[in-house]
Amino acid sequence: MGTPQSDQNTEGVPSSEIVLRRIWDSHYSSATRSIHPKAFANDADEPDRHSVSREIYTSASTLQSLAPEPERFGVVAVAVLDYNEMDQVVEHDPIDEDFGHCNAIGSKTSRVKEYLRKHAIVRIAPPPPRQPGPVQPPV
Repeated sequence: MGTPQSDQNTEGVPSSEIVLRRIWDSHYSSATRSIHPKAFANDADEPDRHSVSREIYTSASTLQSLAPEPERFGVVAVAVLDYNEMDQVVEHDPIDEDFGHCNAIGSKTSRVKEYLRKHAIVRIAPPPPRQPGPVQPPV
C-alpha cells in the first residue's frame, strides 16, 4: 500500500487508478457470480454520491474489515475511468480509518449502475445472503 504524501482534503482521482467498493451479500449472486446494479446506488445518507476507496492506499481485505458487519460484505474493483465515462467524479476524501476513502459523485441512474456493474471485478466475493433462522416459540 502507498504511503499518504498529501494533506489535501479533496482532490480529483486520476482516471488511471482503480477504486474499491464494498458490496452487501444481498447485492451479489453466488450462484451466477453476478453483481446486482443496486451495489452501485448512491449511499442512503448521501443521495448524490457513494463511497469507494483508492486501491493504491487500501487493500480489499482492509476495506472489507472496516465494514460494520465485515462477514456480510465483498469488495469489487472499478477503474476510475469507468466512473468518468458515466459522468461521475471521483474525489479523494480521506477519513481517519481509511486514507484512500473517496466519494463517487453523480446521479446513479439505472444506466450508470448497470455500466459500473458490468465493469466491476470481484476482489472478494460476498458470502451467500443470510437466511433468517427459525423463530423459536417463547418458553
